[in-house]
Amino acid sequence: MKPTMANIRITSWIIFTILIGFVVGAKKTRARDFVMADEPPIPTEPENNIAESTTCSSCCHGMISQPGPPGPPGMPGTSGIPGVPGDHGVNGQNGVPGYPGAKGDQGLVGVAGAKGEPGEYGPPGLAGRAGPRGPPGLLNGYAGATVGSHKPVQSAFSVARLTTLTAPENSDLVITYEHVFANIGNNFDSITGVYAAPVPGAYMFILNIHMASTTNSPYVKLMLNGQLQLAAHDYDYSDAYDSTSNSLILELKKGDQVWLQLDQGNEVHSNSNKYTTFSGYMLFQTFIDTISTEEVPTQQ
Repeated sequence: MKPTMANIRITSWIIFTILIGFVVGAKKTRARDFVMADEPPIPTEPENNIAESTTCSSCCHGMISQPGPPGPPGMPGTSGIPGVPGDHGVNGQNGVPGYPGAKGDQGLVGVAGAKGEPGEYGPPGLAGRAGPRGPPGLLNGYAGATVGSHKPVQSAFSVARLTTLTAPENSDLVITYEHVFANIGNNFDSITGVYAAPVPGAYMFILNIHMASTTNSPYVKLMLNGQLQLAAHDYDYSDAYDSTSNSLILELKKGDQVWLQLDQGNEVHSNSNKYTTFSGYMLFQTFIDTISTEEVPTQQ
């Protein structure tokens, strides 16, 4: 059987221990002999008053002495050779996983994040259903700025774009405006680009569009509640810079919505010179089916 490293180490340790024992024993013997050689013999008294020597005169050189006291301890021996390190023990098995700890306290509320940018406005929704017809009015018509003690309604706006706008290839785009010249009555929303009639009446609208490209031409529609009323189109491959305009008068009901809509894949150009504009104003208010009995003058 082939000896293992552990057996070799044990055998070496035994041999080393035996050698140390021999060396220590030899030193003790030499020290004891040295002490006994220096001490004088201890005389002994004869037994039964017999003065005869207990030694043999023919073969012994002296009297037999008693063992002396033990000598002093010898000097410590030199340190032995260090033993061979033992093998690394086998790693123990992993312990059983502990139980989950208790749920910690709820942390503090974090700092609120920065406010996000406003999303894009969607296109105007479809016009709602017409409401029920009201009762007949007391007057066939009334043309005038005021009825009773009511103040006249005033509404007018004029806006312009400051940048070029391009519509997607597959859908139209409502034109919005960065600059407002006037918004009397606050009936025009510059963010959505939509004008809402405050009262029934006759309204004038004017649009002007600008082109600055030989490939992307402007094609703009004027819409009333989602229905096309008129359009303006500038198309010329030989002239990169050009403008065109159009206008109309519409009779609107209260809440009717009017806006400009850029046709899909087309472009209108503008900059700080404000080439592309949209304006509108109420010419006069109509009162058919809009006056209460308290507002109508008494007929004689």
